[in-house]
Amino acid sequence: MGEFRSEDEIMSEPIKKIGQTPESYSPKAKPEILTMAQYAAFASDTIADPFNGGEPPRTTNKITEYKKIERWQNYFLCSAICSVGLKLGSGIDDFHFYANFTGDNFTYLYAAEKGNPNNVQCDSGVTNYFFVPQFVKKAYAAFGYDCIYISNAQIKKDFRAVMNAIKVSVDKGIPVLTLGLFNEPKDWNNYTGLLPEGCLIGGYDENDVLYVNLYNTQGKPNIDEYGYSTIINALDNVKGIFFAGEPIEKPDMRQIYQSAIDSIPAFLTLPPAKNDSGHYAFGKKAFEVWADTLEDDSFFENKTDEELGGIRWNLHCAPYCCVCTSSAADFLTKAAEQYPNLKMALKLAPLYNKMKQYKDDIWTLQDGFEPPLDKFRTHDFRMQIANILRKMGGICDEILMSYEVYKKEQWEKNSPESYSPKSKPVILEMVSEISAENKPEIKAAASTIKAEERDTVRIIELPACKMVTSGPATGEDAFAPGGCLTRFHEWFTEYDKQRTDKFYPRNFMWSPPGGGFQWGLAVDEIPADTNGLDVIDFPGGLYAAAISVDADGQDHDRVYNGILEWVESSGCFVLDETDKRRSLGCITSPPYVKDIIGYDQMDLYFPIAIKEETK
Repeated sequence: MGEFRSEDEIMSEPIKKIGQTPESYSPKAKPEILTMAQYAAFASDTIADPFNGGEPPRTTNKITEYKKIERWQNYFLCSAICSVGLKLGSGIDDFHFYANFTGDNFTYLYAAEKGNPNNVQCDSGVTNYFFVPQFVKKAYAAFGYDCIYISNAQIKKDFRAVMNAIKVSVDKGIPVLTLGLFNEPKDWNNYTGLLPEGCLIGGYDENDVLYVNLYNTQGKPNIDEYGYSTIINALDNVKGIFFAGEPIEKPDMRQIYQSAIDSIPAFLTLPPAKNDSGHYAFGKKAFEVWADTLEDDSFFENKTDEELGGIRWNLHCAPYCCVCTSSAADFLTKAAEQYPNLKMALKLAPLYNKMKQYKDDIWTLQDGFEPPLDKFRTHDFRMQIANILRKMGGICDEILMSYEVYKKEQWEKNSPESYSPKSKPVILEMVSEISAENKPEIKAAASTIKAEERDTVRIIELPACKMVTSGPATGEDAFAPGGCLTRFHEWFTEYDKQRTDKFYPRNFMWSPPGGGFQWGLAVDEIPADTNGLDVIDFPGGLYAAAISVDADGQDHDRVYNGILEWVESSGCFVLDETDKRRSLGCITSPPYVKDIIGYDQMDLYFPIAIKEETK
């Protein structure tokens, strides 16, 4: 038996042909790093102590006039944002409006595993289950205010300053939005309203007692006439709190609608992601798992009425509740009516109204929100619901395709005549003439590549440059929230928006000599702010490149081995990997193309050099 070597040792060696790709080799083996995980790692703002260590002028105070969070509103974070906005003069009295910025209106979700074996909760919007502080800031900006986000770590670091800031906000009559506040167990039979959801801090008392409005208000124990629960040590477990900052320039309403419409594809194509309580699927996949669950008799056979009642909620009525709360159809219909030049609103409104109609069809079939138990027991009845759900999943595809059609229309409208496909013969003729002129200088005899294999690998030259990099990261922690790869992705995403040359991506991922991952962005000059990330000298040089299917280990191996064989049999190139010139990976296709072909295209680059005898 051969000597055992770690993956890190293997990955630090020069390139060689492999039989099977290590799972961690693919730069996107964990796709949720680019979606949900980055939100949890959102950087906390700082806040100054308004009393400089002194005591506030009041010892107790409550906001008595404010818009309370109601149980029926369901998108509780959006309801809390709406209440703060009204206090700041937004004039918007509908919490659904903010669901267009948080993604709740557009993100359909269900348990990722058929039958929901872990009882994953699906009855509310995505922000109820995933902490997304960026979306809160975006919603505040929509009514013209900056938003100061304070993380749990920052609260613990400077508890007194945060408590004093809460008191100042309450004294001004502005509630403080909070997410994840809970200090009592859930009690579904005598529910007191303490769930880790969006809520409002609207008062304070001595000894750091806070008065909090959660969605369940009047008529429950420990809730006063103003809708507050009294909570001690309220900030111990909170995920984050949000203060209203200074007024900012408010975008016009058309820009607000455009921003929400532009975000829809991202919410419809979220990859499966996990939170503290379970694993979720989104968009079309959510509808498919939901339908598969209803079609499987094994989840519903031989159940008592009590058992079936629980299953009915967990496996069907909870996600149906979330779908019923969405007002996406109304939002897009209104946008299309108010702004006829918002072409995507015109395209999307009929599709979302069809989605709304399918939701109503389920209501009609069930004769209400909950299907009767005697009908829900039968396979044929559940099949009727499942068929409608699959149609709703099909609408997700139609929505995404509408964006692609629109992009194509815009490209054709704006494309110069010389790039039109009808000009292709002229272009080919020009290329042929140029090739004929240069043929005497081409050393074709130096190559032994077969004619049928000459177009399988590209030879390119990457220029030497500065590269901002994440630094090496190894093991499972490589993609952890708050880790160096996540921090790099957040910086790179913002910095790359400044680029004017969008002809090709500039970010590459590789395995450094010590193994693991390293991610870098090629830059023309060192940015003024790299957020503490390293800057290295990238040597550039010749590379052999070919396209693989991202996150597909079998296809990766095929392309990987194919490039190596091509180089070895070329007769004019040799592999040239060193500690500084590593093999690279780069996803080159735009994100929306994945919705059309079903995968991301990844270029694999292998450093090569020209054989001495062919120079």
